[in-house]
Amino acid sequence: MVMDIHLRTILCAIDFSEFASHALHYGVGLSKSFGAHLLVFHSVNITEDQLFASPTAEHEEELQRLARQASKKIEKIMVRYEVNWSPVVTKGNPVDKVEEIVGQA
Repeated sequence: MVMDIHLRTILCAIDFSEFASHALHYGVGLSKSFGAHLLVFHSVNITEDQLFASPTAEHEEELQRLARQASKKIEKIMVRYEVNWSPVVTKGNPVDKVEEIVGQA
């Protein structure tokens, strides 16, 4: 039995570590092989001490700054790849955000 696999979209989560660069390499390869759109995902998250939590406005400003930095890093990394891709930078718990994105697909 031969099974044809057709991938339209590939989600590749990265945290800018060495391991993530390996995962991205495979994501790019799969995207090229299948002609799929690659979503390069990163979520910025600030863990907070529940006893000494900062005001929400301060967290939001920091999250915005981190999200801008992440977007720039992704752009810099992806410039070397010739593949159909889009950045996805979210704010919040990375596991929850991945679940949201996959649930929308």
